[in-house]
Amino acid sequence: MKKSLIVLVLFLIIFNFSICLKADSTSDKMKRLTPFLGKWKTLSIYQNNGLKAPGVLEYKWILGKKWMFIEFIGKHPKRKVWGAYGFFRYDQKRKCYISYDIFDENEPAFTTGYWLKDKTLRFEDKNNKKPWGIDYTIKKDGSIYQENWLINKDKKRIITLKTYYTKIK
Repeated sequence: MKKSLIVLVLFLIIFNFSICLKADSTSDKMKRLTPFLGKWKTLSIYQNNGLKAPGVLEYKWILGKKWMFIEFIGKHPKRKVWGAYGFFRYDQKRKCYISYDIFDENEPAFTTGYWLKDKTLRFEDKNNKKPWGIDYTIKKDGSIYQENWLINKDKKRIITLKTYYTKIK
């Protein structure tokens, strides 16, 4: 009886400790997104024709820092409306970031994300017939460089859009 009680107590301690570690790791993963916080001026350049489109972008914490909310409003020379809304968070079950992005009246895009390097975060849609993604690189000066890309029929990664972020003070 005494032995089974000790085993039960040890099990409960280990179980509670693992839950604490899980919570900390999710929190740490979200903290890695901190460099994105704030308002940014953006300049996007299309790689096929050199067309330039400015915008304003804001990243902020919502729901107790469990999610990051993104709002983008731009001025596109060839579109009446150019904007996007997104939500990022770390998903402990999937062991990756997840993102829901709304670009237009269609369903939100779902992508999964992970750090390629210490300063580059990649979100990609591997399940699409035409795989695509976005890489965000945090520069030494604190600015952010973004590349939108797709995988072509020859399985090559093609950069379609480059966007440069400048922090609004």
